[in-house]
Amino acid sequence: MIQTTLDRALDAFAAANQIRSMVKGMDALHVFHMKNRLKETVDFLIEEEGKLIAENGGTITETGMVIFPNPEKKTQFNRSRKELGETPAEVDAEAVVIRIDKCPEVNAEQMEALDGFVIFEEDGKNGDK
Repeated sequence: MIQTTLDRALDAFAAANQIRSMVKGMDALHVFHMKNRLKETVDFLIEEEGKLIAENGGTITETGMVIFPNPEKKTQFNRSRKELGETPAEVDAEAVVIRIDKCPEVNAEQMEALDGFVIFEEDGKNGDK
């Protein structure tokens, strides 16, 4: 079980999605499974965020921009959304090991987002040598 917050799970999900084309073989399978494990948490976050938008009278435009009826409602939404993002969450998974030499394009931002979800190592402990 991985202890995290809703926003960290969202960041990890996005990073896993970004690196999925960089990895091959068993590493790709591990990223695929981690992404699927994170999806449930991300779906919950999106659903709750939608409720907060509605509670504050917000509307979502065709481009995905959220518009609120007044600045106070926007401020209230931002405060509530920050609290929501900091909500503790558990992801039903164990951190996976990925060989860094198999995905040299991964950047520091992606590594940071995946910290605790993916362990980047030089020697492949997942059997993909």
